[in-house]
Amino acid sequence: MSKTEKIIRIGLIGGGHRGIHMINCMTSDSARAELVAVAEPREERREDCRKPFTIPPERYYHDHKDLLNHLDELKLDAVLIATDVATHHEIVLACVDAGLSIFLEKPITRTLEEATNLVKVTENSGIPLQVGFNLRYSPFFVKLREIVNSGVLGTIISLEWTEAVSLRHWTEGYCRNPSYNNSARVGSWILEKSCHDMDQVN
Repeated sequence: MSKTEKIIRIGLIGGGHRGIHMINCMTSDSARAELVAVAEPREERREDCRKPFTIPPERYYHDHKDLLNHLDELKLDAVLIATDVATHHEIVLACVDAGLSIFLEKPITRTLEEATNLVKVTENSGIPLQVGFNLRYSPFFVKLREIVNSGVLGTIISLEWTEAVSLRHWTEGYCRNPSYNNSARVGSWILEKSCHDMDQVN
């Protein structure tokens, strides 16, 4: 990075395991990006964030609204949104209004209507929005796409694609997890677990 390039100041909205992992990846090079603030309503999750991050206590906020109310002092460039999918639509719209670039963990929303609206709003605003389909950049899938596009396999006329979710992942991740075992708060099984697959096939 050149001396003239600005260090990107990022706010984390959603301090669960995925949010912590993703923000660690984004800020692994401190010359490129830094975590400035965290918005998380659950006290135990805020405590989880305090262990790996060294931001001041006053920069932990209860929710995205509280964080966005302090933008003048935080001087954020971007946010990572890693909250329950039911909250994505509201939070993205608020961050677009605030003029912040957005990395949104998948899936984009629970409904086609909400997703279409977010695409329209962000395109009209010019605000960068990236959805976290990070598997498309993994070496295996990069190589697979390279092979298919090379033509060496001929014309692809059909696919058999399996989402091999383990029994343990299903029971612990969904049946027993209060964040995911309520259909009012999450998307369908295909949306939540297979949106990566649909992205890869596309």
